[in-house]
Amino acid sequence: MKFVDYAGLSGNRDLLKGFSRTIREIEWLLVSLVILHLMMPTGGTEIEASVVAALVAYVGFVLFFHYFNFYLDYARWKLLVQAVVMALFITVVLWLTGKVDSLLVNLYLLVVVLSALALGKYITLALVVGISVSYLWLGYVHNPTLLTSLGESGEFVARLAPFWLVTYVTTMLASDIHDAKRMVEIESETDVLTGILNMRGFRRLAASEHRKAARYGRPYAVLMVDADNLKGVNDAAGHEAGNQLIRLVADLLQQGLRNTDLLARFGGDEFVLLLVETDLDKAGEVAERLCKSVARASTVTDRTPVSTTVSIGVAAYPQDGAAMLEVVERADQAMYRSKQAGRNQVSVYSRAELSQ
Repeated sequence: MKFVDYAGLSGNRDLLKGFSRTIREIEWLLVSLVILHLMMPTGGTEIEASVVAALVAYVGFVLFFHYFNFYLDYARWKLLVQAVVMALFITVVLWLTGKVDSLLVNLYLLVVVLSALALGKYITLALVVGISVSYLWLGYVHNPTLLTSLGESGEFVARLAPFWLVTYVTTMLASDIHDAKRMVEIESETDVLTGILNMRGFRRLAASEHRKAARYGRPYAVLMVDADNLKGVNDAAGHEAGNQLIRLVADLLQQGLRNTDLLARFGGDEFVLLLVETDLDKAGEVAERLCKSVARASTVTDRTPVSTTVSIGVAAYPQDGAAMLEVVERADQAMYRSKQAGRNQVSVYSRAELSQ
């Protein structure tokens, strides 16, 4: 039986990595636009020098985040820090280049789009409120009578309205995209017959559990489960009866697990379970309980009762392997030992090896 190495598989990490790449491109676009503005006729050398100083500081920040190994661990809070710093940098540039009359005032839209895509609607709303306050402050500094003049206040609101409109539309679109992506991921990681995880979903979640176990020194156990007589049921009662039996086994296994544990259909009549924060002895007890639960159960198809038993192999991290792949392979070896010994039983890898 061929296994796939689970190391390094994490959908959330890949998503954050993609967002960080997008933010990096937006940051360099922002830098390019400010440089382009500096090449245009401005209000004087002193203003240009101040903008250049702010630009150099911002470029240093970008380099620090993306090119000095700061992004070895991807996290959403780092995306938020970059969005906030970007908004502050734009505010400083606007202050130096004309305040609300600056040609660069629409750069705030970059922050809105970035936040909507990467940070969600609530954080985006908070950032837009902050941008609105900054815009109001720039307008007030530009014209202290702004708040007392209804006409000018109306003009101010009209200028700010596009930010709110873009925020609403972009946030709704981003939310719909994320929801659709989430549904596709759920469907792509779910076994059609049983409704539990397929191996794609198991690999992703198991990789995350393995990293946590390695980081905090916690154990976990893997159970390989194989139905003992599926072929006989298929031959005697048909494949639909076999499918009902697979669904029955999946339901019984699911009922015997905690919400934090993982259960997936490995393929055919085989299942793989990951018991988080569970040592070898405790995993053996769980396996025995599951084995007895399946042996006691049956289902009815075309008025004919069908039943099965399971053979289970158990292995645990870290004593049975330093990598997820090793633990799964050894649980699989223990499962085959159960089948060779007569089926309907549990074999624990370490104990089985010692008995040789």
